[in-house]
Amino acid sequence: MGLALVVWVILVFVSPDSCLHTLNDRYDSGWFLTCGRAWASGLVPYVDFSDSKGPLLWAIYAIGYLLSPHDYGGVFWLTWMCYVFTYMLVYLTARLFVARRLWALAVSVLMTWAWFNPLFFNEIRAEDFCHLPIMCCLYVTCRVLYAGHTRSRRAAWAVGAAVMAVALIKFNIAAMALVFPAALLWHAARHGGTAATLRSLVGLLAGAGLVALPFMVILALQGCLDDCWREYVMNTFATTRQGKAHAGEGYLAGLWSSLRAMSRMAKLYFALCLLGTLLMARVVRRYRAFPFLALCAFGLVMSPLLRQAHHYLPCAFTFVFFLIAVARWPATHAAGKPIMALVVLTLATCGAVYMAWDQNFNGSQPRANYYTMDSESRREYEFIAGEISTLDKPRILYWWAADVGFGTQARALPACRYWATQFGATREMAQDQSRAIMERRPHFVIIHARNHDALDPMLTRYGYRCLTPPAAHPAYHLYTKSSTQN
Repeated sequence: MGLALVVWVILVFVSPDSCLHTLNDRYDSGWFLTCGRAWASGLVPYVDFSDSKGPLLWAIYAIGYLLSPHDYGGVFWLTWMCYVFTYMLVYLTARLFVARRLWALAVSVLMTWAWFNPLFFNEIRAEDFCHLPIMCCLYVTCRVLYAGHTRSRRAAWAVGAAVMAVALIKFNIAAMALVFPAALLWHAARHGGTAATLRSLVGLLAGAGLVALPFMVILALQGCLDDCWREYVMNTFATTRQGKAHAGEGYLAGLWSSLRAMSRMAKLYFALCLLGTLLMARVVRRYRAFPFLALCAFGLVMSPLLRQAHHYLPCAFTFVFFLIAVARWPATHAAGKPIMALVVLTLATCGAVYMAWDQNFNGSQPRANYYTMDSESRREYEFIAGEISTLDKPRILYWWAADVGFGTQARALPACRYWATQFGATREMAQDQSRAIMERRPHFVIIHARNHDALDPMLTRYGYRCLTPPAAHPAYHLYTKSSTQN
């Protein structure tokens, strides 16, 4: 109960989805909520709307939309539930190695510095919903490898289900998470031979199938199972290839470029993660390489493709190795002094809350949107959102722009499949947007101010009128159909 309250306090300050924040300055969260809203409103996923994410993420946001149709309140509570279980799994994982409960609890609270570190976090993204299944994989795998848990079939079921859940959110993270089923299969092969390995493999596949089956049935009933494969997998590969940070470079060159581009604080953070995996090799008696291999699986697979800081978030769970290794010394040498653990736990909680405060109240933070703050971005959002809210569930198009959530209060729906421009968008995606303009499907079109001169002639030609926000330097322009009755 106490841990759930700590998580709630942290999220209230850190998450832009909480009631203490305004609706402006969105990126991924605005995009995902539009997808969830569209699916909940009867549109067909990957046909009427599409993005580079999996159906489980959209299902989460669809539930969040149904709970709170005009803002992100429903998503906030779902995020809180996910993080409560995630922190609990960190605690259970720490307890496998740390005898004292208070020290294990301190490890759990200190993971706040990994998940909500301002170096990588500025809003709730797909990666946040992957933390829970990843921590489930880590806990189950460590329990089998290091705690002598013998029910490997149940462990395989759990890991298979968790990896599939990640795959239905963001499949490249699932590719990194394959290190966990690989570890279980290696353990089964070493200790049970071929029969145990086959049982574990069947358990992994069964767990994965149990999670995937409902989505396959729903998508098949909606007639979009093939579209899901094409859009979620094939088109995501295409956009990633076109938009990756170091296009044209080989793997090692891309990895080196990513490392050089990291800030000093980010390098220090990952150095601590690496140190933690090496210290864990002294803590455990067998499978000493697993923590290091887990870090490599998550860090090295994604690094050459990195474009933004939040892409490092899947690696955040490896920080737990450092915390566990550090916590073992005082937990062992100060076993009779629980007051020391209480002090560390209190400092960890205060530090986590301070980080949340700093991220939202510090005016130097670029995306601070606490509700008492007045900014040009907020005034621009309120103007555009107010105009869009003159209609209920209007069709909206972000031409050469991302969906930053202007249509949230109006419950806006996508005007076409590619209603917003993905990073690394293909020619087909651009043509779909142009076709929607020519057919005058969107009630509202939003463009970047820097693209005004290029896009205004075509919008004017097809009967759209520009409404410029009353700001000194507007970031966006809103276009509305000359008659919204059409």
